[in-house]
Amino acid sequence: MPQSLSSLLTHLVFSTKSREQWLKGDVAAKMHPYLVGVLNNIGCPSIQVGGVSDHVHLFCRLSRTKSVAEVVET
Repeated sequence: MPQSLSSLLTHLVFSTKSREQWLKGDVAAKMHPYLVGVLNNIGCPSIQVGGVSDHVHLFCRLSRTKSVAEVVET
């Protein structure tokens, strides 16, 4: 039986406009779990989500039915 298997790990980095440092404290505490939920909802389970005050790192397993562009757009 034919099947399509894929295991692509993707590291995405998003920064704030002009590298302004506004991802601190409560904002980051709410945003990181939100990003985990978005990744899970589109079939790209997160491995690690984090960052500092001016950028966010997303490390996830890319779904075989999604392109990197689709994940970034979402």
